[in-house]
Amino acid sequence: MEGIRLRGYELILIIDPEVTEDDVGIVTNKATETITQLQGKVVKVEKWGKRKLSYKIKKCPKGHYIILYFMAPPQTIKEIERTLRYNEKILRFQTILTGIAQVVNETEMLPEDQVVPGEDTSFPAEEAV
Repeated sequence: MEGIRLRGYELILIIDPEVTEDDVGIVTNKATETITQLQGKVVKVEKWGKRKLSYKIKKCPKGHYIILYFMAPPQTIKEIERTLRYNEKILRFQTILTGIAQVVNETEMLPEDQVVPGEDTSFPAEEAV
């Protein structure tokens, strides 16, 4: 039986600062649903809150930052990014390959501790603005 090769990814979302916290949750849930529908597994979701941007994006000086750590087959990234591109509430997104995981059978659920960590890409703690 052939398995699925899952890779570890980090997805950074910057969401429009004008949307409510409920809308941020809806966008986050939609992204996680898309990942799981495409044979991926969300490992961790970090909500950094509203932060100041280095430069304005679509005339917005701030944005809600969401970081999703997930595992998925390589061919699904294109579809995930396509669905994110059509969401008007998302100002920017970036997907980063963080590591390669093991090959799993389609029926197996991968435990969270199986993620192969990449370099520490966390930002220093800042106060939410």
